[in-house]
Amino acid sequence: MNRSNALLTMELYANKNYGDSAIIKGDVFASRRKEVYPTGLKQFDAALGVGGIPAGNIIEIHGLENTGKTALALHIVKSFQKRNKKILYVDADRALCIEYMAMCGVTERNIYMLNMDTLEDTFQAIRTLIPVFDLIVIDTLSAIPTKEETAQTGQYLEVQNKSAKILSNEWAHIKHELARYNSTMIVINQMREKVGILWGNPLFALGGRALKAYSTISICMRYMGAEKRQGDIIGQGARADIEKNKCAAPYRSAEITILYGKGMI
Repeated sequence: MNRSNALLTMELYANKNYGDSAIIKGDVFASRRKEVYPTGLKQFDAALGVGGIPAGNIIEIHGLENTGKTALALHIVKSFQKRNKKILYVDADRALCIEYMAMCGVTERNIYMLNMDTLEDTFQAIRTLIPVFDLIVIDTLSAIPTKEETAQTGQYLEVQNKSAKILSNEWAHIKHELARYNSTMIVINQMREKVGILWGNPLFALGGRALKAYSTISICMRYMGAEKRQGDIIGQGARADIEKNKCAAPYRSAEITILYGKGMI
């Protein structure tokens, strides 16, 4: 049996036993371009390299407090709403209000809020709901405690690695399901500062390194100073640094202006 016949036999066997498209040719793969959702922020879309948010992927947004992480996520939600897509928003911080959403241009149409008490329950619900929603936003990942952390309040140091172990197992399954159903997930994560670090970068993201490994695009938000008009602070500047990008060239940046009460421009 020559290699051509062997390949054809193997292709039929794989598709029959492991599902359609278990093995596909390169030209077929190239023709399956994923949908891209422009955000409306020209500099940001240009920095992403593909003109917007690619569907079927995990997008990580991390940074210190007050750097515009939630504002950017809501701006992306607005762009999905304009295309009549369904959005699931996990408000783990319990800080999101309808007034702030309206200021950012987000309406009540096609958006659903998910409020779970533990990390395990949250991800179990998300795995079930991925086929239903086009966009899932987790705000903020570090604000969701595990069941063990909830039961052992005051003893966090003994279980601080529990969430990282759980997330390491979850991301692989979620990444597969997102690609299968062409759904997109935006994960907001906080940066914390290590104590006693004299050299190197003292900042680290909670929840381990698995999220950065499984994310297609990793965005770091940085505060760039206040925006003033006639002496009054009306907003702030932010910079979105693309630290990882599997769709285009990484290490690009975009300057973004956040106007309080109006959103990003």
